[in-house]
Amino acid sequence: MEIVWNITAWFIVAQVLMLVAYAAQNSAYMVKQRVWILVANMIAIGFQMGAFAALGAWTGFWMLGISISRSAAFLANELVTKGKPKNRIFDTIVLGGVVIGAVLVTVFTYESWHDLLSVVAVLVASIGLWQRNVKIFRILAIPMTMMWLVYMIVVGALVGIVFESISLGVVICSVILYKKSVDKVTTDVA
Repeated sequence: MEIVWNITAWFIVAQVLMLVAYAAQNSAYMVKQRVWILVANMIAIGFQMGAFAALGAWTGFWMLGISISRSAAFLANELVTKGKPKNRIFDTIVLGGVVIGAVLVTVFTYESWHDLLSVVAVLVASIGLWQRNVKIFRILAIPMTMMWLVYMIVVGALVGIVFESISLGVVICSVILYKKSVDKVTTDVA
């Protein structure tokens, strides 16, 4: 796969789709219900998939397909259980499906080292969602965001580079603020 840094019609389409994807993803922060957060996430992933297809970044495209499937499974479970605590077995089955899907995508689409970045990023995100510890999830978001950032640089997703850079800063701040809030609660209680 060659790096797409020349301005073509597909390159511009990819940048517009990526911009819409990040707008949809940010709309998830405006809603409070998990159902709508998952819906916004799935819409954002769909637009990102379109951007990666326009750039010819097929491993990223298919890994996002796995991510949208994962979010759809969590949404279906959320609707069936009506927001009650999830069944751990269901979460483990979803994680297993993600791992199997990631291996298959890698086998069929691998072209270069950077393809592995999207694979590992999706696996790290899935493990973060599976294990349910907010602190660990936030910490895992740092390498996940860094991998997507490098992937965006290599495939030429300029809008993705800007927003993943912002996301990396936000994730790092959230880890620091979470630690401070936990330390404050611990200090105040003692």
